[in-house]
Amino acid sequence: MSTSDFKTDTNLYNKKAYLRKIKSILGFSLSLTGMVSASGIIFILFGVKHELWNDIGVASFAYQILKYASVTSVFITLLKIVFGDNPFSQTLVICIKSIGIMFTLASFGMPRLPEYTSTGFELFAWNDFVLLDGGLLTIGLLFIILSTLIKIAFEMQKEMDEIL
Repeated sequence: MSTSDFKTDTNLYNKKAYLRKIKSILGFSLSLTGMVSASGIIFILFGVKHELWNDIGVASFAYQILKYASVTSVFITLLKIVFGDNPFSQTLVICIKSIGIMFTLASFGMPRLPEYTSTGFELFAWNDFVLLDGGLLTIGLLFIILSTLIKIAFEMQKEMDEIL
């Protein structure tokens, strides 16, 4: 072969081959996030019906909603990875970005709630006023960046599938 020749492999391949290495971890994660999501939905419905925020505090209830919404989003993502054809998808991008947006919005909203406790990293704080919770903001921004990288990978994967 000369230097300008290249090989092409046009054989069909198993698109789920990437899951073989993480099969047991993925199954375990899927079952755990599924159970946490189900209990989270029950917690939120019960909490709203019985005004649970009066007992545990508004900020604590909001943190629980944030946690359960994030885990439910991860559960949806894992379902799409297991039952979808490709490791990257638009659902994955949307779920990861939604977690980032939830944490970013929480970084603005949580400091306004009664009984708010800081994550230890506050931005623009003065006496009792806190503009942003830096811990929540950092997590939110990292998830938004991750979703952007996954979106690029998804577009590259689509392009590669179209070429093949």
